[in-house]
Amino acid sequence: MNQECVKLLIVDDQESVHRALALSLRREPYEILHAYDAAEAFHILEQHPDVGGIISDHNMPGITGIEFLVQVRLKWPHIISLLLTAEATVELAEAAVNAAGVRGLLAKPWRAVELRDILRDMLLPEDSQAQPDRDALEVVEHSLREEMRPQRDPETGAFIIEEPLS
Repeated sequence: MNQECVKLLIVDDQESVHRALALSLRREPYEILHAYDAAEAFHILEQHPDVGGIISDHNMPGITGIEFLVQVRLKWPHIISLLLTAEATVELAEAAVNAAGVRGLLAKPWRAVELRDILRDMLLPEDSQAQPDRDALEVVEHSLREEMRPQRDPETGAFIIEEPLS
């Protein structure tokens, strides 16, 4: 990709979520910054006013993701936001869009391909159609992962391991 990196701030109180998001985005053109609460996120935004996007968890201690993103929108209206939640509902989505101008809502657990597609559409719209080789590779990788995933017996829950016929 011959595109400059977009600064992306991840705001979540769980280290595992930070690691998983960073892993999902490792090949994307983002410089990822990390904050573990709203106060830390505001400090980072003061230091990096060129942040282009935020992925914020909704359920954080002390402040909800929507409340946090409303404050971000007031001070940094250029920042595009994505709300991450384990409890995705229509009501939450409406509140996020109407109150905070959230451009995307992603349910936990997320699929890496879906996350990348949403962020590309939000942050790199001119680049979203210029990725046919990468998109094809992702489809193949996903297909291979699905084919290699062991199947479970619906009655016992045991994994079914098929041995090749000789």
